[in-house]
Order: sequence, then structure tokens, then C-alpha cells
Amino acid sequence: MTLDTLLLLLLAALLSLFFLRRRRRRNLPPGPAYWPLLGNISINKTQKIHTTLNDLEAKYGPIFTLRRGKKPFIVLTSIELIREAVVEKGQILCSRPHSSGQTTIGSTPYDPLWRALRKNLATEMLNPARLNPLRSFRWRAMQALIDRLTTEAAQNGGAMYSIEENIRVTVFSILLYMCFSFEMDIDYVREFQSTVVELLHKAKILSTYYDPFPLRKFLQPGKAREIKHVLSRGSELVVSLVHRRR
Repeated sequence: MTLDTLLLLLLAALLSLFFLRRRRRRNLPPGPAYWPLLGNISINKTQKIHTTLNDLEAKYGPIFTLRRGKKPFIVLTSIELIREAVVEKGQILCSRPHSSGQTTIGSTPYDPLWRALRKNLATEMLNPARLNPLRSFRWRAMQALIDRLTTEAAQNGGAMYSIEENIRVTVFSILLYMCFSFEMDIDYVREFQSTVVELLHKAKILSTYYDPFPLRKFLQPGKAREIKHVLSRGSELVVSLVHRRR
């Protein structure tokens, strides 16, 4: 028996033990076939996500299992199941998996850090006592939006081509003012907004840092460097605002 054959047999045995162990431990809802360690790579990646989920719901029902790498996650598509999970069993299902690098309210597990972040958001950002003094700035931001759209329409014979982009910039300017309490140049707001949008577009690359199949980090080193560069740009923008506020 050659060394290559021995290694293949050993790998097959390990995979078999892995799946037997997982099947014994979990009784998950049905879902599409998946590959060991890779997950549902056979799912159609060319169509929109909502189309894919609709197709899977028609086949497996309102609750089904997908896998990203070796990690399973459950998809709910009916109002009744979502209400049961979010409202009736919210205390049980409200957390996120523990992983390195999670420090935001949307990714931190339900623990003292998450509760501190939520308290800070509720008392310092979303409290009516904090929001009411910002009313005048919100009006100025809306007027600036109207002025930009009016100018664009005048320059293009009544046509406005960047409504969505201008609304997004307006929302970002309001959020930045809520965070740092000073008005910012529209060009700076555009730069900040474009960096955040780029981060969102690269969310799949960013998620490789928490991927249950960590080999992808080594198979795609260029993408890892790319997302680190974008994160560095975002950090520089935020840190500059913190220093300016101080």
C-alpha cells in the first residue's frame, strides 16, 4: 500500500467519523446536499438570494438548514416561525456565535459587552432626549439634499440621476452628526460613505476571518489583504473623527 493510498484512507475515515458524530449530536431540519467542510457550494450563486431562498422553501418547507463550511444555520421563512423564534423564544435565540474580532452590537454574543453596547445605543443615540436637539440639523440635512437634487435637475434639463446616492449621503451625514456632534463637509461624508459601502460589498471576503473552513484564508491571500486595506481605511476615517471631536 502506497503512502498516497494510506493518506486517502485516513482522510476518508476521519470524514466518516466527523459526519457520524455530527449526525448523532444534531437533529436539524432538512436542507440541500452539502460537501464536507465546504458546505452548500452546489447552490446556484448566480441568482439573487431571495430567489434561492424561495426555491429552497418550495422544496424543503418554511424551515430548512444551510451550511457555510461545516457550520450549519437554520433559515426561517414563515411569519409564524419567525415570531416564535424572535418573540416567544427570543431569550434563547438572541445571541450570536462566539468568534474572534466581534465588537459591534450586531455581531457580539449576548454577554456583558453586548448589553453595554445596547445600553449606550439606547441612552446616548436613540433616546428622545438625545434625538430632539438634533431636529434642526436633520432639517438642514434635508434642505441640503433638496438643494443638491434641484441643482442636478437644473443642470440636466429636469433629470436627476443620483437620487439614491444623494439620499444615502444625507443619511450618513445625519448619522455622523449623531455620533460626533459636528457638521462635516459633504465631500468627507461621501468618502466615509463610499468606504462603508465598499466594506458591505466585500462582506463575503470579510467573513473569511470567521469562516469555519479557515483554509480559505490561505487559498485567497489577495482577498484577505484587500479587506484588511479597506478596514484600515475605515479605521483611519473613524479615528480622525474621534480626534477631531476631542
